[in-house]
Amino acid sequence: MKFLQIILAFVCVTVVALMLTQCEGNKGEAAGRKFDQEREEVKEELRSLRRDIDREIDELGVKIDNASDDGKAKMEEARRELNEEKQELDKALDKVENSTEETWDDVKKGARNTAEKVRLGFRQLGQKFQELFDDDKK
Repeated sequence: MKFLQIILAFVCVTVVALMLTQCEGNKGEAAGRKFDQEREEVKEELRSLRRDIDREIDELGVKIDNASDDGKAKMEEARRELNEEKQELDKALDKVENSTEETWDDVKKGARNTAEKVRLGFRQLGQKFQELFDDDKK
């Protein structure tokens, strides 16, 4: 009888251990899905911002042809700044694409900080462009 109780206790412990292992596996899968989803969202955010910068660079190229000499120099400088911002985004995107679940929190924070910095710079540059175009029309 005692032997049967020991076997029954062992079976119960084994079943509980298997159930706990299964729960942990499900948590890991959920965390993995969350990581993948967040990473895709951040990548799309960076790619969208990059597309905006590319469009602005293309527009500048057209406007440079029609600008005065002084305006051309300022627009060339603005285009150079946009290219630098684009390079920062590319570096951040590279880090996001190569991130792991273990490094994700730091990479995500850095990518979002870079995106915000680039957006701010982009807005400031947009204000400069507006002033340039207003001055160029005079």
